[in-house]
Amino acid sequence: MTRFTKVSHAGLLLPEDASEWVAVYDSKLDVTWEKLFHAVPSWERAQCLPRALGVAGFTDWRLPTAEELYLLADRRRAYPVIDTYFFPDTPSERFWSSDGWAPAHAGCAWIVHFGGGSSYWVSCGAAGFVRAVRDGGGR
Repeated sequence: MTRFTKVSHAGLLLPEDASEWVAVYDSKLDVTWEKLFHAVPSWERAQCLPRALGVAGFTDWRLPTAEELYLLADRRRAYPVIDTYFFPDTPSERFWSSDGWAPAHAGCAWIVHFGGGSSYWVSCGAAGFVRAVRDGGGR
């Protein structure tokens, strides 16, 4: 069984060869990822964006944790380190997590860079990308 399953506009699981999908169910993490990604100017904006989404009929989208993003990265690939069949056009850039960086840098947050799959913290005022996630699968 493959790790990923495409999800339709209606939130239904689709066959692997489906030509249109809006989300991807990840059986390894038991979460659903938004297929698209969004450029955002800061971590603060990144935190607000998922709540405004209604992808696949769901309204419980959120910013992923650093661990979820890190586990989405496929280090058998490069530039980008992600399965491009299920997540086409993903830039080899940094993606924001929901995790602020502790203890000393209150103005920083964790990202995962999908160029090489590394994880590190950057200033919350830096631009980045968001790929929203929600718990569980399709309908």
